[in-house]
Amino acid sequence: MTTAALQHVEPSATDPIVPNPSTDAFNVVVVVPDQIPIRMVNATVLEDYEFQVFIASLFFGATTGFLAPTIQEFQSGGPLAVPFLMMTIVFAVAFVATLLVAMAKRKKLKAGGREIKLKTTGAIL
Repeated sequence: MTTAALQHVEPSATDPIVPNPSTDAFNVVVVVPDQIPIRMVNATVLEDYEFQVFIASLFFGATTGFLAPTIQEFQSGGPLAVPFLMMTIVFAVAFVATLLVAMAKRKKLKAGGREIKLKTTGAIL
């Protein structure tokens, strides 16, 4: 279709005026609070906490990974039952130690944080 073939059509006086049926469906109401609270924490302590949680999860995986062969060795009476048990105990102790350190870091993180309030009164939509 070319531009020459397009025609402009004027509405006639006999055409009924019909309101847009979808105007109510697209009403959007946005409620913005006057203030938004933001919790500020020490980034170094947060990094230490995340690292300790990561290391604890690795030790937990190693503990459960050695626990299954330990149980199988004890059930079958194999010669590796005691070494597997020792490794499982070492990894379990390391897991508990890193988990306790992570919990201490989290306590320090919560105690050292402060809350600021961001005002949103100047927001323009």
